[in-house]
Amino acid sequence: MTAPILFPSTHKVAFQIVDLMDSFWAIFEQPQASSLDEKIGQLKSTIIEPNIKFYSCVFGLNEAGLRDYISETGQKITRLSSSQDAVREQINHIFARFQAHFPSFQTSFVTYLLPSLNLFKGMAIPFQEQIVLLLGADALSELSEHHFRGYLTHELFHRYHFQRVPAVRVAAELAIKTMKMPELWGLLWTEGLACRAVRVVYPEIPEEEILDWRPLVEQVRPSLPALAEEARRTLTSSSLQDIAGFFYFPRENNPHIPTGCGYYIGMLIADALAKKYSLDTLLELDNETLIREIDLALKTLSERENASGGFGKTTIPHKI
Repeated sequence: MTAPILFPSTHKVAFQIVDLMDSFWAIFEQPQASSLDEKIGQLKSTIIEPNIKFYSCVFGLNEAGLRDYISETGQKITRLSSSQDAVREQINHIFARFQAHFPSFQTSFVTYLLPSLNLFKGMAIPFQEQIVLLLGADALSELSEHHFRGYLTHELFHRYHFQRVPAVRVAAELAIKTMKMPELWGLLWTEGLACRAVRVVYPEIPEEEILDWRPLVEQVRPSLPALAEEARRTLTSSSLQDIAGFFYFPRENNPHIPTGCGYYIGMLIADALAKKYSLDTLLELDNETLIREIDLALKTLSERENASGGFGKTTIPHKI
């Protein structure tokens, strides 16, 4: 059964978590004779189908992936299930620290702890004019402390962005419903700003560890000039072909550039704009101004990289 957990009343509004993981662990408590197919059937009937409105927002859900997931999880089930109290406690601390940095953050939303199915660690989903937070509790438990904080803070900021700018929430929900890509600048901006928020809330986390992307940063830096120019050319494109190589799929012609390079590039853009605007102002900039400023930041990135032979680390203040 789902068990709502309310965080301490020291918060203005308690954070409500609906924890579905006990039902998930129960699948693996069956006798050893329980087959893989039976476990998959139980996963579908007890977790996926009752929550299909959420899982349908996750790209890549398929039968082969479920089989791999159940097989892999079974090999480490004791370690994963025993870590869940620590996962919940870490979530508690991260929520509290985020609210301390963003006091206007509305906490009257529901967070679901779900099995990740190897598809996500955290997702803020706009759904029927509400915003829910999905957390893959098993996947989060395998992260380092920095990575855990980074992922959850990133998603909390998406939720805060949706709260502060309803038009962004509406656009995100429309994209999920229609499966159409937003324009590239919008993805670079929303993901980049969420990455910067991690650096604001946890300035002690190195930029290479804001998500679990140390190799990504090291591999992207040498290619920044070309990537920045490419982004400028396709900034207002919503074509999957133009966007995929920055966020979703490997580049066929440039396999050395890692998938997800747009997160790092977006963070560098947000860092640049934060030198000119406060965070509150950044959240309120109109699209025309944002596109112009993002284009200018990309131009500067390219020129600075070419001039210096390498892009140096940026610094941020400890408070907004």
